[in-house]
Amino acid sequence: MIFYDSEIEKFLDYLALECRLSRNTIDSYRRDLALLAMFLDEFYDSSIMETTRAQVIGFINHENARGISSRTIARRISAIRGFYKYISINKSCELSPVANIQIPKTDKNLYEVLSRDEVDKLLNAVDTNSDEGLRDKAVLELMYGTGLRATELVKLELSDLNQKEKVIRITGKGGKTRIVPLHQDGWLWLEKYLTQPRARLLQNKTGVKRVFVKTRSKQFTRQDLWKLIRKYAGWAGLKKRVYPHILRHSFATHMLENGADLRVLQELLGHESLATTEIYTNIVEDFKRKVFLNSHPRA
Repeated sequence: MIFYDSEIEKFLDYLALECRLSRNTIDSYRRDLALLAMFLDEFYDSSIMETTRAQVIGFINHENARGISSRTIARRISAIRGFYKYISINKSCELSPVANIQIPKTDKNLYEVLSRDEVDKLLNAVDTNSDEGLRDKAVLELMYGTGLRATELVKLELSDLNQKEKVIRITGKGGKTRIVPLHQDGWLWLEKYLTQPRARLLQNKTGVKRVFVKTRSKQFTRQDLWKLIRKYAGWAGLKKRVYPHILRHSFATHMLENGADLRVLQELLGHESLATTEIYTNIVEDFKRKVFLNSHPRA
């Protein structure tokens, strides 16, 4: 497993030089922390230095779902706990998402998703009577319509759009590209934005390749995307914590609920491994159970 994080490496050096742990133990800790870091990146678009207790629990459930033994999971919790203890001491901060953490006795979702009604409320919260509003509407429709990651959206260029075929070329992690379709309504809002609104936001400046822009030709960033989504979630009255990656989770979950093939979904999301995509089936199964319990006359 090839993975590098400077804080993890500093912790491993500490274990080797100060604690004098064996090379095998240190290698195990490296693998455990790398798995957590990659999980946070994929499922939360987050880093190991900004994680939460809920996200660590999500990781533990992820490992349970993969059939990892309780002994191995216990070791991973030990590695994670040791890492954050080291960080809290050496960084003089209160970063402790794993204090007294235990393996959950009951299943918990790895992440939150929006219901279809909540998605509709979010999309309909946008006022499209301004250039910024048309841009924001296109952003939200595109994210929910394709399951793009935040970075993939902000880096999207005009040359990636094939309006004739109604497909988009996405450059994902590791520079790998994939082609995904976008539904008709999504293209409608995207085309509305790409005509005059985008040019007006750019103040007719030419040569800008990025699809999404701000006023006076400023670059549209991940931070702008976070602010945009939080704003419309508030306007829509949503009680959940709404962030860019929740639209990706919602896209995947709703696709599976509607009968999408798991391997097709894997390609649409750009997952390296089918096992990553299979995690979404946990929420779908939970959804089915809830429907059954709420609907069956003898449930």
